[in-house]
Amino acid sequence: ARTDAIVVHHTASSPLVTWTQIAQQHRNDPEIGIGPGYHLGIDADGTLWELGDRGSQRACVKDMNHRVICIAVKGNFTDVPPPPVQFESLRRAVALCRQWYGPVAVGGHRDYTSTACPGRALYLLLPSLN
Repeated sequence: ARTDAIVVHHTASSPLVTWTQIAQQHRNDPEIGIGPGYHLGIDADGTLWELGDRGSQRACVKDMNHRVICIAVKGNFTDVPPPPVQFESLRRAVALCRQWYGPVAVGGHRDYTSTACPGRALYLLLPSLN
């Protein structure tokens, strides 16, 4: 299967929420149904997690899950950007995904559906990843 894009999300939660808690929320959400809905996750301290098998379809962009790789950045970035260490980890995660899938574009969740995700402050930083 081809990969058309890397889609960046924010969790819109406290950075103290665990990936296990996020996965449970996703499993309980009838629109997602699997947990976690992302392939990769990035903690506030820059730790990169593989959350879902990159060869499997996750539930992160409705009607496009079979064509995207999704990276979640833990926190709420509506008004405040991620800490530099977390954004640098996102940059490394994007480079890693491009090693796996080739030169795919990076976009925010809002580029693919009606949502404010990944928050205005993080969204404004995404062009520097392309």
